[in-house]
Amino acid sequence: MLEQATDETLKSGLQTHIIEGAQLMGQDRVVTPLQQNLQQEEKTAQLLESNAPKLLQKAMQSEQ
Repeated sequence: MLEQATDETLKSGLQTHIIEGAQLMGQDRVVTPLQQNLQQEEKTAQLLESNAPKLLQKAMQSEQ
């Protein structure tokens, strides 16, 4: 679970740099879809983070 959160954080950072690069190169037509994708990724990461304790608890209960 922690590994996924770290991957999501790295992905978000890379996407931010890609967006900035696209803006600097004047590639405005790709900026909006990239920003939308980043927002969705961030929502997913927040959802994972907020639900991780519940998911871990359920996983531990199912192993018993």
